[in-house]
Amino acid sequence: LFILSISYSFQISICFTQNIDFEKKHFKDNKKLFKEAAKELKTGDEYYEVRRFTTALGHYKKANKFNPDNAFLNFKIGKCYIKTINRIKSIGFLEKAYRLDPDVDKDIHYLLGQAYQLNYQWDKAIDEYKKYKNVISLKQHCYKNRY
Repeated sequence: LFILSISYSFQISICFTQNIDFEKKHFKDNKKLFKEAAKELKTGDEYYEVRRFTTALGHYKKANKFNPDNAFLNFKIGKCYIKTINRIKSIGFLEKAYRLDPDVDKDIHYLLGQAYQLNYQWDKAIDEYKKYKNVISLKQHCYKNRY
């Protein structure tokens, strides 16, 4: 019974995890750690821009230790992993990013499809590509009807 209650409470905490923005106001008690994590995030972005994905990944992972529940940071880590030899690790980060915020990025379904495809999960890849196609089609339809 004890093990069941621990398992149940763990499942509840997973289901109700929310996106935590990378802002000072959410980390008032850890100002020094927040500053270090923000620096790592910025450095990771700089390396990503020059296509140094493995180096960017190291900085993003350091920031992620401080705030593992930020959707966009998990998205960035997933994007980096897709571009490395450890691409299988991209799936967990991209899935978590989507769980935390389904609107984390307009390309989330495309990248999930790519991650599944690169890891031989064909059915899941097809499902994500279809979702991406529907999102793109809907956006194009809305854009055309604006004028």
